[in-house]
Order: sequence, then C-alpha cells, then structure tokens
Amino acid sequence: MRLYFIRGGKRIWFSSWLETCGWPIIFIPLTIAYMHRRKTGGATTKTQFFLMKPRILIASAAIEVLTGLDDYIYAYGVAKLPVSTSALIIATQLAFTAGFAFLLVK
Repeated sequence: MRLYFIRGGKRIWFSSWLETCGWPIIFIPLTIAYMHRRKTGGATTKTQFFLMKPRILIASAAIEVLTGLDDYIYAYGVAKLPVSTSALIIATQLAFTAGFAFLLVK
C-alpha cells in the first residue's frame, strides 16, 4: 500500500477498499445458495432473501461499517507516514498477530 502513495496515488478510499477486497467473492456462493433455495422451494413458497434474524443482520452490518472506517483511517495514516515509520508499524502489527495466533492455537 505504501508503494501506491509513493508512486503518486492520491485516493485513500481506493487504498482502504483494497484492504478488504475479498468482499465481492462472497457474493458468488450466496447467489448460488439463494438460487438453489428458490429452485427447490417450489412455486408456492416465498424464498426469504435473508436467513438470519434482523438483529444479527444489523449487528453484522454495523461491524462491517466499523471495519470499513478502520480501513479508511489506516490507509489515511499510511498515506501520511514516511516509509520507515510505516514499516516499523506494520512489522509490529505482524509480530503481535503472530504472537496472539500462537497463544490461541496453543
């Protein structure tokens, strides 16, 4: 991401979108599952678009909005930091992630 800003990139939203760019991939299995339910459900039954309760849907949507905001703030910070500072922060983040992953697996 830092290379994008070094080479003249100015769009922070684009950089933050790339951090979570796996989101379109989930639409493929969801669409297949929905079409399968419509086909096997019969003509008389109405297929529900969402299978989860509204409370869980709203909670997960709120978490995703917060994740997007976090990605945007992270991209904004990386755009303003020098390369050396950015590398130190990312290395520290990697070390903490590896440490906590080791503790959880252990």
